Formats: sequence, C-alpha cells, structure tokens
Amino acid sequence: MGGAVTLLKNSVRIFEKFDDKKYEQTEKESQEQKFIEEFFSDKHDPMDILPKEFTAYDIKANNSNQEFLKTLFSTSNSILPVQNLGEIAYILNKQKEAFAFFDISMKLYQTKDPNNFSKLKVLSMLSALIDMQGQRSASLKLSETILDQAKKIEYPMYERVFITKNHGHMLTKHADTRMEGEEFIKKSEAEA
Repeated sequence: MGGAVTLLKNSVRIFEKFDDKKYEQTEKESQEQKFIEEFFSDKHDPMDILPKEFTAYDIKANNSNQEFLKTLFSTSNSILPVQNLGEIAYILNKQKEAFAFFDISMKLYQTKDPNNFSKLKVLSMLSALIDMQGQRSASLKLSETILDQAKKIEYPMYERVFITKNHGHMLTKHADTRMEGEEFIKKSEAEA
C-alpha cells in the first residue's frame, strides 16, 4: 500500500510541476512551500499517508484553504490522485487523513472541474466518514442529498452505482435501517 501512496503523490508532483517551482519568501509562498515539503516528505512511513506533524493544511480554515489550493494547484489532473489518497486513508481507517484529502479534492473540484460527477463520490465518502464519527442524522441528510444529485446522471455511471451502494452500506450499519440499506445495495448491484 505504501508504494501506491508514493506513486499517487508523485503523480501530483509531476502534474503540478512542483519540482520546478521557485519560491520567494512571501507568506503565501512560504505556506505553499511548507505544504509541498510536508506532503511529499519521505521522512515518514508511507503507510502514514501524511506525516503525523502535517501542519501546512488546517481543515478548519475553509475560506483560506479554498484560496490557498486555488493558487497552489494549477490543473484538474491532480484531483483524482488526491481523491485516491483519501480513499486509501478511508480504507485504512485513517479518518483525519481521509477528511483532509477529501476536503482538498472537493475544493479542487469546485475551482478546477466543477461539472465532474466524481465530486459526488467524494461527498458520499465524506458522509460515510461523518457517520463513522457518530453524526448519523447529518450523514444521512448529506447522503440523501447526494443520492438526489446522482439521479441526474443520465446513464449508469460508476459514481451513481457507488453512491447508491455506499448509502446502502451506511444504512445497514444501523438495526433500524438495515433492511432499507440492503435494498439500496441490491439496487446498485442491479444497475452495475
């Protein structure tokens, strides 16, 4: 798994040409340089995905993150590798890292590729993370909103199938909605 993490990070590094960037010492450029150094640091176990001391990105600083990422990332090609890193973190139950990567992915979709349906998959994964945090009503509300958006996808796409199945899995985790969840899973499998 560590090799996959390294390859995904390297693809971002190449797409963005981070190795070619030269930095002055303005505050913004200093933050960008710190983000790049920490994000690509090889001084930690790749299975950690992000170093434990990753401080260059504060997930709670929504507005400043939006502006920061808008200038740091120049191409939509970087979104999918960042999203994939979030999915790996999610699979490994590294919730903090998953939240960070999904947050970065969503902000990049908003600024670099707003019409891409893959953002709905990211939102679906975020709703599952919120459910894991014990915030069931918020996660279900978000998941149902995402399902409504996914219905607008005109033909069976991977994203719609994934979103339907993910919603079903969230519902099956709770005794009172288990049967409903199983129906969503069956529906997604029939559509696949």
